Amino acid sequence: MSNLEKRHLSAEEKQRIITEWKQSGLSKKQFAEQAGLKYYSFVSWFGAKKKKPVPGFEQVKISAPDQLFAEVIIANRTIRFFQPFPAEYFQWLVK
Repeated sequence: MSNLEKRHLSAEEKQRIITEWKQSGLSKKQFAEQAGLKYYSFVSWFGAKKKKPVPGFEQVKISAPDQLFAEVIIANRTIRFFQPFPAEYFQWLVK
């Protein structure tokens, strides 16, 4: 597997190499050295861990008429509606 760094590897090839690493029992650094890979390139294939979204409300700015249709205050949060919406939506929202 030497000289892998000199050519572009497809996602499938990278995944195959990652699978080989998992089966090897070696550390990432040891595997990269033996496979002729640059260590930091190899670990970059694993991607950054994605942050989980935090539940809650975020402010949304709406370009709509200034006439307020409804305002809902829940747990010190305010939601303003500038156009009519179905009653079912409101019931779902406050569950």
